[in-house]
Amino acid sequence: MEKYQDVIAECEKAVTKGREIFADYKIIARANARIAAAYHKLGGIESAIKFYQKSLTEFRDPGVLEKLRVLEKEKKIRDEESYRDPAKAVSINIYYHI
Repeated sequence: MEKYQDVIAECEKAVTKGREIFADYKIIARANARIAAAYHKLGGIESAIKFYQKSLTEFRDPGVLEKLRVLEKEKKIRDEESYRDPAKAVSINIYYHI
């Protein structure tokens, strides 16, 4: 866990420094993609999506785009599953005799 936080901090420094020295957009995009991957490993899907989008803003990499799409699908599934309440489903089934 601690290692991923270190990765995030170092990559954020890299993005800041890269902007200061007008580095190539690909390098800044790669750092943002690494931040997103670290957040994904930590379980922060919303943050990972945000940084993948930042990465794609800098440079349109097909690999990063695919990772973003997969992560967005995963988030959608998680949101749908968190919305369901099994206790209410059981009580409704009993009420309607299904």
